[in-house]
Amino acid sequence: MLAAKGHDRVLIGTYWHTGARKSEILRWTWADDINFEERWVRLGSRKNRSGDMTYEKLWMNDDLYDLLMWQWKNRHPTSPYVFCHMNPKSKLYGRPYVARWKLLKKLSREAKVEPFGYHDIRHTVAKYLNDLQKVGLKKVQQVLRHRKQTTTEIYVEGNYIDTKDVMGLLELKNLENFSQNSRSFSRSRKEKGVSEIANPLKSFGVPNRI
Repeated sequence: MLAAKGHDRVLIGTYWHTGARKSEILRWTWADDINFEERWVRLGSRKNRSGDMTYEKLWMNDDLYDLLMWQWKNRHPTSPYVFCHMNPKSKLYGRPYVARWKLLKKLSREAKVEPFGYHDIRHTVAKYLNDLQKVGLKKVQQVLRHRKQTTTEIYVEGNYIDTKDVMGLLELKNLENFSQNSRSFSRSRKEKGVSEIANPLKSFGVPNRI
């Protein structure tokens, strides 16, 4: 993610700090989906039996707040979309992005890591929170807004403020602390003849710093 700059850095960082699906971020508008005062972002999905759009809110952690505030200060002058084409010479100027797959390939190539997609980021967020930060599965499901496959489309309910502590774990300072602890633990295990634990952030080529 260090390979990303400017608006691209905000986009990729937003996926990490929300664990959102691709379309949930790319459809964002400033008026409906971002609230700096109350510190929430809104994510909409049709992942339900009726196919209707349903919305849920997530707490905006400090890193995400800073990223989106930069985006706001450098936003398109007239477009309502948070992430849109910024090249004035483009016919798509001001229109929302659809996928940006070329960006992901470019970042993977520049960072010299295996190609990764938006869902890889979402998957790694879940693994990082549940496996490494020991966040309970139910809370992770609330963050990712998953429904249980063994029941009748049960979503984890809760106020967006309930995710405040969990979303904070995705902040840079906590990633740095985890990285330091992982290295110390790995050295200890090596001294005992145990193989080094895997770094989940490297599973799709994400460096320790975002």
